[in-house]
Amino acid sequence: MNVESNNKSRIVILGAGLTGLSAAWKLSGQGYPVTVIDRNPFTGGLATTFSRDGYIFDYGPHRYHTRNDALVDEVADLLKGALDRRVRNTHFYFDNRYFQYPLKAENIFSVMDFRQVVKCAASYMAAAARRRVMPAKDRNFESWCKSRFGAELYNYFFGPYTEKVWGVPPTQMSVRWAAQRIAVESLWDAFVRLFNEKRQIRNPYEYTHSPYVSEFFYPMAGIGHICERLRAETESAGGRVRIGTNVDKLLLDGNGAASGVVVSSVGKVEEVPADFVISTLPINDLVLMAEPAAPREITAAAGNLRFRSTKFLFLMLNQHKVTSDHWIYFADNSVLFNRLSEMRNFTPMAAPWNRTSLTLEISCDRGDEIWDQSADWLYERCIDDLESAGLTDRSRVEGYWTERASTTYPVYLTDFDINLALTKRHLSGIENLITCGRQGLFTYVNMDHAMMMGFEAAEGVIEGKAQAALHLIGSEQLYFG
Repeated sequence: MNVESNNKSRIVILGAGLTGLSAAWKLSGQGYPVTVIDRNPFTGGLATTFSRDGYIFDYGPHRYHTRNDALVDEVADLLKGALDRRVRNTHFYFDNRYFQYPLKAENIFSVMDFRQVVKCAASYMAAAARRRVMPAKDRNFESWCKSRFGAELYNYFFGPYTEKVWGVPPTQMSVRWAAQRIAVESLWDAFVRLFNEKRQIRNPYEYTHSPYVSEFFYPMAGIGHICERLRAETESAGGRVRIGTNVDKLLLDGNGAASGVVVSSVGKVEEVPADFVISTLPINDLVLMAEPAAPREITAAAGNLRFRSTKFLFLMLNQHKVTSDHWIYFADNSVLFNRLSEMRNFTPMAAPWNRTSLTLEISCDRGDEIWDQSADWLYERCIDDLESAGLTDRSRVEGYWTERASTTYPVYLTDFDINLALTKRHLSGIENLITCGRQGLFTYVNMDHAMMMGFEAAEGVIEGKAQAALHLIGSEQLYFG
């Protein structure tokens, strides 16, 4: 189906996050009439920035990094140069200790109990030897980690943190999640340095991964400034961005092509016709909202795809700075939140003079106890943890508030590949529909990948077909965190 750039072409984009707005920007710039629809009262999705009482907050620690220099230049031009470079500084907190992340040998020596160091090192070397002599098939996240890191380090950090964040035992998590996101050689090099080897050694029996990203870019006005500029450019070119509007149905015609969507806002229901639909909605929701309905096998597969939710607690502090970290992981189950970030370390515009702020991320599932908790309850629970960790105290808190996101991360359960393949295969049969983005493809990608997916989707519209290359973006092995 070829869609030409004329007044009769109607491009509808579902979701005004980074991927959807990137596609809208490219298409509107080529003269295509574009309508972007989002249920939120703001643009940006998870890559938005909130302003409150002189502070700005993101949904956790976003940062922009890419190997594509041309993409960096494009974003810098979009922001008119308001893009700063930062050197990443992160730690993880466990067992009442702070460890540098990624692992560094000198820090491990100085922080971890020496007997624990010896146990972890011995367990790691034993696991490496077993992999060399008797390599075994990886069954799940736990077996993958234990075979590469050893049981001691897995039990010390990777296992507890994974279960805390994802809400399921690591035995139920897919090997693919571990293989893509955890950099093995960084740990190998760390243990080599533990024993004072001067040369860099990489275990030839381990996978190779992309290196950790030590530098990133960040907009001075918050990560949401990228999407704000994408929206402004789209509307300037004649595109339309509708926020506060729910997408209730994806309409299919008698030939199985997308003919439009049914939307609702403030009690008003209407149909928005389309010649081409780009969706960044959660892929399971997209399947379930199709009319006529998909076959039962497909709806069952889509229903088995699961997203993890997040509750965010934002604190405004009468304190110049809490840490020098951009973010800190908290693996202890005794601590409610799993990550903390300090916006002042991303941009000096984050807080008023001599003030700072913290964002606490609490993993949960939509509808569970945490999801429904009040801001007051979360604050009282978390301030105790912050005081115990020696970060701040309640006398410095001048205000707090909460937000929540229902589809923060796709959960890679052991059977997700089968369910995702069935769901994608069904949607690929709709010739004028492209699904993309983190939620749209059920893939844990970074911000640069999200933008590239939007650009690729725009090319798909121009060429009149869904682009197979979408599934390759962000599929390389990345890094954990």
